[in-house]
Amino acid sequence: MQMKTSAARTSRALTLALALLPLPLAAGTPAEESLGLAEAAERALAHNPDLAVDLPGLEAARLRYEAARAGYLPRVDFEYAYEAGDNPVFVFSTL
Repeated sequence: MQMKTSAARTSRALTLALALLPLPLAAGTPAEESLGLAEAAERALAHNPDLAVDLPGLEAARLRYEAARAGYLPRVDFEYAYEAGDNPVFVFSTL
């Protein structure tokens, strides 16, 4: 009786192995198109509902970042003043 159960187990294992053999081959074939990692990440970010909800928060963060960076940019100020007079004391004192 030991011989029958061992043969039955071997038969079942061989049948299962032959039945599951095509699965890895089917998993490796491209369905409609193959995606690269960058394209898959781009699609995931474009269709993520959590990011769509937080879009105003992202825009506010971007504007805060730009405002913080503006302090490091050079700034040029122009100032112009004009004074006129015909009093000689005033003329020489403004020089």
